[in-house]
Amino acid sequence: MEEAGVKISKIKTAGLIGLLALGLSSCQKFRGNLAISGSITISGNLMNEVEHREESLFIIVKDAGGTPIAVKRIVNPRFPVFYKVGSADLLLPDAHLKYPLTVEAQLSSKGKIGPPVPGDFVGVYPNSVSPRQSRVGIVINRYL
Repeated sequence: MEEAGVKISKIKTAGLIGLLALGLSSCQKFRGNLAISGSITISGNLMNEVEHREESLFIIVKDAGGTPIAVKRIVNPRFPVFYKVGSADLLLPDAHLKYPLTVEAQLSSKGKIGPPVPGDFVGVYPNSVSPRQSRVGIVINRYL
């Protein structure tokens, strides 16, 4: 009887592992060099608002769950900005990245990273990206 119980237990365990694998199939893990690059521009209707402001530009890379995994800060940017977010910008350098990734730009009026607040400008790359993708062009098109 115990033999049958062991077989059923193994089948249940294998089934659970299979379900977990299916659930994770939409998120791939990546361990290695992060190299996302591109440009950041300002939407034409916001250009006059942004010019000559002393602010910090943050390029934020988020994983498939929306958690920030890398941040690059550029002080007093002049647009267009050409950027590269690399492994040195990872918040946890040894972490496994879950992708697809999203990339957004935040021009912070306070110079601090965090959720956008009134006075900030924001733009999001419209597609998901891979950990080593170039030509990720972001348009800052919202003013809060």
